[in-house]
Amino acid sequence: MPIIDAQLHAYERDHPGRPWHAVLTGPPEATGDQTVAVLDKAGVDGAILVSAFTMYRYDPSYAITVRNRYPDRFALVRPVDPADPAVADVIAEWRRTPGAVGVRMLLVRSGLATDAADPGLNRVLKEGARLALLQGLDRARSKTRRRRLLWDEGAASAARDLRAGYEFGALT
Repeated sequence: MPIIDAQLHAYERDHPGRPWHAVLTGPPEATGDQTVAVLDKAGVDGAILVSAFTMYRYDPSYAITVRNRYPDRFALVRPVDPADPAVADVIAEWRRTPGAVGVRMLLVRSGLATDAADPGLNRVLKEGARLALLQGLDRARSKTRRRRLLWDEGAASAARDLRAGYEFGALT
């Protein structure tokens, strides 16, 4: 039975081509190659790769690069901005990205609404549900018990693609 890490971040060193927004506590880099080596050493078969918000904000390009290099090892989750009026379009485009299994809202970040009636939050929830990129926590947890998923609450939206046969292909 495969072992899947439910949330990890890969990131390259800060450089002009992909500058960091802020510094994450940890090593100066955790590249895709380094991450795969750590997974191999730990006996972990795959992971949900969550684009590192601290460094890249809403740009998932590095996570996509890593997933494209290791398509059989990673599924993808990207942060979305509920304050973006085009967030539904961003989510719809993300749904077409190979390996995309979820979106993430970071409501604890300064400036983001926490009111459940906020139209931005509702746009994210509506589009995420329509495209099967959000999932209820109870259903995700039941999947983890059957598949030995190493659970992390931040990966609830990604657990749906960990179906029998261990595949990280395009969502159907």
